[in-house]
Amino acid sequence: MMEQYSSDFLTAIDGLSTLLNCNGRVLPVSVEHATLCAEYADGTVASTEVGVDRELANGRCVDRI
Repeated sequence: MMEQYSSDFLTAIDGLSTLLNCNGRVLPVSVEHATLCAEYADGTVASTEVGVDRELANGRCVDRI
C-alpha cells in the first residue's frame, strides 16, 4: 500500500520505517521483481522463498541458487 501511495518502493520502505518507529534501516536486495529458485542435486527445482524454505526444512541440500 505504501508503495502505491508513494510510487516508489524505497520511499515506501522509509515511510513505513518512520511510521513504525524502527531502529536501523531496511535495505532491500533488489527493487526489481525477482523469484528465488533453488536446484537440488537430483535436478528438481523449488521456486519462491516458501518453497525453498520448505525443502531446506525437509533436509534437502541446495546445489545451486
